[in-house]
Amino acid sequence: MKTYQDFKNSKSKEAFINEAINDFKTSYNYNRAILAQKYYLGENPTIFNRMKWFWDSLRNKNKDVFKANNQIASEFYGKIVKQENSYLFSNGINFNDEKEKIKSNLDKNFDSKIFKAGGYSLVDGVSWIKVNIVNKKMNVEIFRGTEFIPILDERNGEIMAGIRFWQLEPSKPIWIEFYEYDGVEEYKMDTEGVELYSKKKPYRFNILKTMGEEVIESLGEYSRIPIFPLYGTESKTSTLTEALQSKIDAYDLVASDFVNNLEDAQEIYWVLKNYGGQNLDTFLRDLKKYKTIKVDEDGAAQAETIDIPHEARKIILESLKKDIFESSMALNTEDLTGSSLTTTAIKANMMNLDLKTDIFESNALNTLNSIVEFYLESTNQDIDYNIELIRRGLVNDSEVINDIYTFREDISRREALRLNPQIPNERIEQILKEIEEEGSNIDFENFEIKERVEE
Repeated sequence: MKTYQDFKNSKSKEAFINEAINDFKTSYNYNRAILAQKYYLGENPTIFNRMKWFWDSLRNKNKDVFKANNQIASEFYGKIVKQENSYLFSNGINFNDEKEKIKSNLDKNFDSKIFKAGGYSLVDGVSWIKVNIVNKKMNVEIFRGTEFIPILDERNGEIMAGIRFWQLEPSKPIWIEFYEYDGVEEYKMDTEGVELYSKKKPYRFNILKTMGEEVIESLGEYSRIPIFPLYGTESKTSTLTEALQSKIDAYDLVASDFVNNLEDAQEIYWVLKNYGGQNLDTFLRDLKKYKTIKVDEDGAAQAETIDIPHEARKIILESLKKDIFESSMALNTEDLTGSSLTTTAIKANMMNLDLKTDIFESNALNTLNSIVEFYLESTNQDIDYNIELIRRGLVNDSEVINDIYTFREDISRREALRLNPQIPNERIEQILKEIEEEGSNIDFENFEIKERVEE
């Protein structure tokens, strides 16, 4: 991993960028993240690259084109990641500041972009949030963990520079953004090497027109590189651990072989008696091609079939599935069936999901607090706030609502509305306002209840 000291000692910025990208692409974390991205999409390379082989009578290894080779990949990992990310971020981010001053100055898609960053961080181990502030308005841009290289100080570990790179396809050039404290430069990398594409631009600037030409005027530097890491795990690596991957691979192998055996069992194998003439390789080719068998006068060929151990495979798959959810600390929603489940039982089933989300939430709060502090410092504002992430609940709604009714005298109306799982947080203020308006329009002194008389 290249450091800021390596950058300072390098012969040129272009040479440093080239070496940093090459080093990054050979690192364990980068390759683990690339692998995790495939599993997230349900593209298990262990299954998709699997070949069937056989050894002929001369002990030569040959590709077996006769046996079935179904490649069935599961989508466990994608569901595991989406579950944790949605559990933490699907309700958005509350800043709990006065008159929502912070939220009103954020990118209107801020919540959805942080949601996207959360998914990337769980798969890649980290995602990066680039902050851009213009006229006290803050926009953010999300980078994958596999497209941004932090250049850290060896002494204190702070991000002193950064390299973002992307490439549409192998035949196209690699485009590069090199971030430093005073701005960002753009480079292009192709077979001829790395070259400067556009000069450094400050993060905050005005464009002035002088004598018909546009001139960039810097509005001052930020106190740091405006890019913040969001880590998905305590180890800062992908949630696709080698232990979890091995269990998913085992499940996919068993599922694929089960279908292979079913397909192969639809055919027959042959018991040959006093067979001569052709060798077995030729026999198999003729059988496949001509559907005929040549035997000697006293010879015979008897067809046999194979019984598939269905129940044993089913038990193995169920066991592996359970291991996958336990290893990933995810919630298997199949365990939550039946209307008789109480909120207490649901919470017990969600304990592992809560435990791992605690770490994810801690990382997210650290990142979000750093972003807000950077925003307030850069805009010279002093606002009290308290970031809150409300997890997506999975409870028995009727039971919760009954509990709210039972304890209504002990809690405020606002708290009762907040606890109600069927009322979105953004509706609370409007509902309170409507209740207040309705109450002010009632003349309690002349109010009377009239008995309804049916005609």
